[in-house]
Amino acid sequence: MSKILVVSVDRDDDFGKKAKIPGPIIGKQKNLEAAKQLLIVDPTESDANAVFEAVKTYDELGKDAVDIVTLTGHASRGYKADKIILAQLEQVMKKYKKIDGIFLVSDGADDEELIPILQSRIKILSKKVVIVKQAAELERGYYVLKQVLRDPHFARIVFGLPGVILLTIAFLQDVGARLIVLTIGFYLLLKGFGLEDPIINAFRNFRETTSIERASFPLYVGSFLTIILSVWAGFEKIKTLAAASPIQISAGFVSGFINLFIVGIILFFIGRIGDMGYRKELQQIRKYLLSIVTVLALWIVILKATDLVFGFIQLDEFLAWVVVVFIFTVVGVSIVRRVYIDRYVAPKLRKKLEVYDAEGKFVGEISEVNAKNRSIFIGSGKQVRKVPYNKIIVVKDFVSVRL
Repeated sequence: MSKILVVSVDRDDDFGKKAKIPGPIIGKQKNLEAAKQLLIVDPTESDANAVFEAVKTYDELGKDAVDIVTLTGHASRGYKADKIILAQLEQVMKKYKKIDGIFLVSDGADDEELIPILQSRIKILSKKVVIVKQAAELERGYYVLKQVLRDPHFARIVFGLPGVILLTIAFLQDVGARLIVLTIGFYLLLKGFGLEDPIINAFRNFRETTSIERASFPLYVGSFLTIILSVWAGFEKIKTLAAASPIQISAGFVSGFINLFIVGIILFFIGRIGDMGYRKELQQIRKYLLSIVTVLALWIVILKATDLVFGFIQLDEFLAWVVVVFIFTVVGVSIVRRVYIDRYVAPKLRKKLEVYDAEGKFVGEISEVNAKNRSIFIGSGKQVRKVPYNKIIVVKDFVSVRL
């Protein structure tokens, strides 16, 4: 018989902010009381409806359901919220050790971004999204517009963005207009390729993990100023070009812009490596080291591309540089990964550690660690599985591997 834990997630902690109810909320009766209290404070709150749906699911599962739990995060919704939710989940799992997985109930908001995080600790057997039906009166355009403009995110776009544009044009005039067009074009590029949300989440995580008291903070200031100066250097380079084609003007801006920009990005990554070292988040250190290798490779390719546009090198030379950069990237990435594994991963491996795949499915326990062959063995007897070090994602009080 399956043992299922029904889980509802309130990522932005409406239960805590509005109803003053801390998470995790465990048990059917406590969840019902919490949902009622939240609806009394805010009758439009969808998280309460998600809890009612979770209670309904719990009743429908009958003997298969172990209990019902609501996990709460933080108002920022970013890194801090996810960290709190993961800590609450681990707290709950200590209480319910013999469960087969969870039934996730979501209100359809950004709670679903938590699925990979939850799967890293426990298997999600099923999920359900609750769509709250609105009354006809609430669908009127005035009410919707009013509610949207109360949201700080939309208020910044509707009021804040035009304000920044007008002030930039007022102070910088023609240069300001060009800078705004460049910024809008860059934003549309990010939006079109689906990079907006990852960048916003990265900024939130950066804000949560950065302190002005640390030695890395001056690096961030230097990085920001260097990137600003890189834009100025790009426009100054354009002024030196006479009767150039649009492609040459673009290449000229890039050639003046790219050096300072890359230096600023590397300063930023060095600052992040310092912060992640302070926080003991070793996997993040590896990510930023790999990013530095990639950025250096792109730097060379972009510089050689501008040389090609201006005729300083021929096409065959450019292609040769691309091959050289590719080899450099492969070697650099391999060195970073090997050093990371040897220094931070291998020393933590030991027998009887539980192993999960990338989707959070339990694979088995480590039966042997073979440092000579750089591999671990999972299981025993005929069920032994060999996994090389380079397939290991993270080692904590468990091991996550890529199979």
